Order: sequence, then structure tokens, then C-alpha cells
Amino acid sequence: MLKPFHKVGERMHPSHNPGNKFDRLRRQAEKLIQRNQQQDIHSPEDLLELIHELRIHQVELEIQNEELKRAQQELSDLHQAYERLYEFAPCGYVTLNPLGIITRVNLTGVILLSAPKPSLLGSAMSHYIATGWQDTFWDTCHTAARTGEKQRLEMQLKSRSDPPFWARADITADRDENGVAVQWRVVLTDISREKEIEEEKQQMAENLHQIQKMETLGTLAGGVAHDFNNILAIILGNYELINAKISEESPLKNKLERIRLAATRAKEVVRQLLTFARKDDIRQAVLNIADVVRETLPLIRSILPANITIQEHLASDIAPIFGNSTQIHQIIINLCTNAADAMLPMGGQIIVKVGNITLDKAAAGRHARLQPGSYVKLVVADTGCGMDANTRERIFDPYYTTKPFGKGTGIGLAVVHGIVEQHNGEIAVESNVDQGTIFTVFFPAFSGPVPDREKRPTNVGAGLYHGRSG
Repeated sequence: MLKPFHKVGERMHPSHNPGNKFDRLRRQAEKLIQRNQQQDIHSPEDLLELIHELRIHQVELEIQNEELKRAQQELSDLHQAYERLYEFAPCGYVTLNPLGIITRVNLTGVILLSAPKPSLLGSAMSHYIATGWQDTFWDTCHTAARTGEKQRLEMQLKSRSDPPFWARADITADRDENGVAVQWRVVLTDISREKEIEEEKQQMAENLHQIQKMETLGTLAGGVAHDFNNILAIILGNYELINAKISEESPLKNKLERIRLAATRAKEVVRQLLTFARKDDIRQAVLNIADVVRETLPLIRSILPANITIQEHLASDIAPIFGNSTQIHQIIINLCTNAADAMLPMGGQIIVKVGNITLDKAAAGRHARLQPGSYVKLVVADTGCGMDANTRERIFDPYYTTKPFGKGTGIGLAVVHGIVEQHNGEIAVESNVDQGTIFTVFFPAFSGPVPDREKRPTNVGAGLYHGRSG
């Protein structure tokens, strides 16, 4: 009697091959029939048992067929899930053949490489890497192939409409048994924002360093100014005594006048130093910067050469600020004088603008001392010789000047910086050699109840942007 291979409903081990079992069952049936034919014996019991065995395996086959269908469906679902994860991954996945041709790319990769997928497939990866980075990219790919380890590279990719942007490439090589790369897998990540944050941190660190340096210099300048003021008081006091005792015809009269003029000039330098050190007794009130500009520019025009012109653009709805008009006047004169000096002897144009501006968190974050809010912006731009990076770094340092000996004291822009600090503002500079210079001063817009007509300035910390010498 034939024995069943499995009980009905019993699950077959995956290693069993149903085809082999049914072949074996068929051979057994054929052998039994052949034996019965040779013996001329027809046993109904054997035939029934054979039929029963065939039915059992038919049921097993149907069960395995259902399991196979379920496995195929699960495999299809997993494949679809993988494709979705691949296509919509936050990183760009790019596969390259040994010649550097793109053979596969996901949706994020399409976005990062700034080209339609049909255009990408079959094209060289080098076409989408910014100039100057192609050799570095392929050197990194070959290093991945040689070492068998993942390599990381930060490089720039091209963009159809925007400037090149920063991306991180993680590169791995699939190698054959001889260690030769058969394809490269590249994972691309946009790190533009990371680079911006790094630059902002670096700028903040530089600003902090400059703040500390300016505070130290301010303290030193204030001490020197007060000591020097005492010396000048003695000089001028003795001048008054001597001048009162000699006649107008005395040959010493002219020499005494030179002493007075020199001491008076020195007194003005001391006043500027005290302003820079924030130790003078300047009072502030609500004012309109546009009014101060209108009063100041005619004076500046009167001393400029004929080949230097001034254009003014003053908005009609300028917000008031809380400040000192004399100090604002001093800022305008210093910036315009420096602009004129930068355009000699060829001449050029000075542009003075005043307008309102609102800074959001991102815009305010680019300035060391500003908070988001409303400001009045004073811009003084020129078409002069511009500055290199080293000059921009030092222009607010006291006594630093690029002018010839005897032509400048190097204190003008340091004073401007000190005044801007007193007004809780910020000064920024943009300049390149032979491309002119733009100074931008931000003053907090005044709002709320009008305070007492006069108020002493708040002693505030120093913020600094790099610009040029006065």
C-alpha cells in the first residue's frame, strides 16, 4: 500500500520541490499500473489509495500556489515601497557607470542636478558639477574604488538659474572580484544652509572680537583724551596770560597765535576722541535724519571739487529717530569727505539716500547689534577707488589711515563708529578695489511716547563692520 507524503493541510517545507514530488508520485502510479498489468491483477484498493494520494497533493499544490501568490504580492509591495523611498528620499541618489555616465537617479537628484530625468539619464555627471570641482570629484571616486571605503566630498553643483550651490557627496564603489569599479553610487545632500550658518558663525565671532577690541580702544582713547585735555588747558591758559601782557605790535604775537591755533586743533581731536570713547556729554532728542541731510549737503557741496557731484534720494515718509543732530551731521560730513577723497583726482559721484527699512530675524542676524524691527537707513555711496579686504578690516581702528602723511588723522571713521554706537545703531560697508564703496548706517526708528526733550545717550557696546579709513 502507498503511504501519503503529507497529511491534508500540512504545510510543505520550502526546500521541497512540488514538481519533483508529483513526478515521483506519477512514476509510482505508472509502476503500480504496469505491475498490475503484468500480474493481471486489478486491485480497487490500490487504485483508490492512488487517487486519494493524488487528491492530497492537489490540495497541497493549491495551498502552495496561494502561498506563492502571497509571497509575490509581498515582494511587489516591498518593491513599490522601496521605489517610493528611493524616489522621495531627502537625499539625491545617483548611480554612475565606470565612464561616469548617469544610469539611475531619483527625484531629489533630479532637483539637485537641475535637469529633467530623461536629460540626466545617459549624460555625464561632470556636466552638472561646478567648474573647478570636476577633477576633485573624480579623484574622490577613484579613491573610493581603490580603498573600497565610502568617501565624502563637499563640492559645488551647477544651477540653471542661480549661482552654484554647495552639496555633500558620499561616494561608494561597487567592485568586481578584481577590485575594479563597475559602478559608483553617489548620495547628494544640499548643504547650502549649513554653509550659510558656518559663515554667519564666523562673522559673529569676528564681530565679537572686534567689539572687544573697540571697547578696549575706547577705554584707552577716553583716558588719553582726558589727560591730554588737562595738558591743553594749561597751554591755552598760559596763552591767555601771555597774550594779555604783550602788545599787538610784538613779534611774539604771531607765534602766540600759532600756539592758539595748534592747541585749538588739538582740542578738536580730543573732542573726537571723547566722542569715540562715549564719554562726552552729548544729549539726544527726537529728530528727522532727512532734515539733517538737507542742512548738511549744501555745506559739503561748497567744498567739493567741480568734478565730484552729489545726488540725494530722500524718502518723503522718513520715520523719526532718537539722536543728536550735531552727531548725525558729523557722520554725514565724515562719510562724504571720505567718499570725495576716494575719487580724487578723477572725480565721480556721491549718492546719499535716506529711507525706512524693516529687518526680519534673518536680516537682523547679519548685523552684530541689531534686533528685528523698524530702522531708518542712511546710505553714502561713491564711485571711487574702493578698498581691499585688509583695509576693510581696519578702517574703524583709531589712527588707521590710507591717506598720505599730513592728509588724514585716521580718527574720522572711528568717531563715526562711536556715534553710531551711541544711537544703538549699526554701520556696514561694502567695497571692492576699483568698484566704489557703500556705507550703510542703521538707526532704530523711534516710536511711542515722546520723552523729555533732551536725554543723555545710553552707554552701549561696540558693534563693528569692516570698512575704510578716514
